[in-house]
Amino acid sequence: MAAWAMKNHQVDCVLVGADNVARNGDTANKIGTYMLAVLCKHHNINFYPVVPFTTINKNISSGEEIKIEERPASELLRVNGVLVGNSECPVWNPAFDVTPAHLITKILTDFGNWAPDALEEQIPK
Repeated sequence: MAAWAMKNHQVDCVLVGADNVARNGDTANKIGTYMLAVLCKHHNINFYPVVPFTTINKNISSGEEIKIEERPASELLRVNGVLVGNSECPVWNPAFDVTPAHLITKILTDFGNWAPDALEEQIPK
């Protein structure tokens, strides 16, 4: 639905949260956020992670260093405790994905708004 809404000019911009922001502006958020950023880039729509400044992690230089939590296969194979898929089916169930900085218009924080390439200079040493 997001792609169709963007294609039909129903979206002015996209605001998302983030659980972790690297110094270079890469962001980690719930799975599907990267997909929205790619759609925004394709449709020329601004994409803004909105985070408290404390979410910016000065110890992580890029999204490649962000550990992605993987959830149990049972979350996808069972509904209300009932097996709805083949229990032998391999399942990959990441809880988060990483959105690269080049897909982000600006990162909006409680202390200011910056393009990802200007973010690192805002972080106290």
